Amino acid sequence: MSKQASAQLTAQCVECDASIQVLPDDRLLFCPSCDTFSQLGSDGQILPLKKVRLQPGKLDNNEVENMARKWMAEGFWKAADLAEVAKITKVEAIAVPFWAFEITSRTYWSGMNKRSRSVGSGDQRRSQTYWEPVSDDFSEEHRWTIYARKDPSEIMGLEALQKGGGAIRADWGSYLLGFQSGAKSGQPRDLLLDSEPFRYDSLPDIQVVPGQVDRSEAEQQAKQALEGLCRDKANNLADRVIDCDTALDAKNVQLVYLPLWQMEYSYRGRLYHALIDGGDGHIISANHPVGKWDKVVLTSMVVGIVGAGGALAAWLAQMPSLWIIPYACIGLMALHASWTALFAKG
Repeated sequence: MSKQASAQLTAQCVECDASIQVLPDDRLLFCPSCDTFSQLGSDGQILPLKKVRLQPGKLDNNEVENMARKWMAEGFWKAADLAEVAKITKVEAIAVPFWAFEITSRTYWSGMNKRSRSVGSGDQRRSQTYWEPVSDDFSEEHRWTIYARKDPSEIMGLEALQKGGGAIRADWGSYLLGFQSGAKSGQPRDLLLDSEPFRYDSLPDIQVVPGQVDRSEAEQQAKQALEGLCRDKANNLADRVIDCDTALDAKNVQLVYLPLWQMEYSYRGRLYHALIDGGDGHIISANHPVGKWDKVVLTSMVVGIVGAGGALAAWLAQMPSLWIIPYACIGLMALHASWTALFAKG
C-alpha cells in the first residue's frame, strides 16, 4: 500500500477545507481532520459521501501477534517449531473499502428438456427422443461485495474474502509429493453484518485506504456477476436454456471499511505473510512452511502404498523377485527418515 509522493495530488475536504493527499485514481476520499468521506467525480467535483460503515476493529499490535503465534502452533502440515522460531518482521494496520450490496434478483428463463417416448407397436416399436419446451422463474436475495479498489493483488491474500479464493497455502518447497496438501479456500464475507457507523477514533493508528471504484461502477460489477450467477443456476434447470433474463433491484448499498492487519514473518531465511481480521483476529489468508516430519509421514504413506502393492503382486503372482519392491520401499523410508533427523531443519 505504499504511495509515491511525486504522484500525489491535493483535494479539499468538503466539510472542513483541509487538504487531502490523493493519487490520480482515488475517488473515495477520507479526511482525518473532520472524520468525513467524500466522492471525487470524473468532472473534478467533490461531493459528501454519507452512511459509510465500518466492521469493528478491536485488536492492537500485541494481540494480533499473539493470535498469529497461536495459529502457527496449531494445525497440520506446519513446522513443529514455527511459533517459537518465526520472527515477525512487519505488522501494519489498514482499513480497506468495499461496496456491500443487498440485491434482489428475479430470473425468467426458457429452454428445452430432452424427453423420450415409445412409438409404433409390435416389432415396429421403438424409442423416439424429442424436445419439450419448458420455462419458469426464480427469485433470490443476495448480499454481495465489490472491492472498492482496482487491484486486489496490492494486498496479499485479499482474494480469500471471495468464495474459492486461496486462504491457506502450505509451502512444501522443493518437496514434490505435497500435492497442495494443507491448502484451504476462502469464503464470502457478509460485511453488512455487525457493521456500525464509521468512526475514526475507533481505529487508532490505522491507515484508511481511499477507494478507487465509485458506487455506479461497483453496482455495474455486482450486477454483471449476479447475472452470470443466475444464468449458471438456470442452466442447471433444463437440458438446454435458450433465453435467460435477470432483473436486479439493489435495495441497500453501503461503503463498508474492513480493518485488516498485514503481517510478514520469516522462518529459517524465508519470508511468509498473513492477513488477519482486525475484529476477531482470525487468519483470513496466510502461507506457512511445512514441517520436516510431515514430509517424512507423507513420503512413508506414498512409498508404503507402493510397497504394499509390490508385496501383493509378489504373493498373488508367486514371483519371489517382486519382493524386492517392498524391501526397497522400506529402505527408502528408513533413508528419508535418517536424512531428515540428521540434516533437515524445521
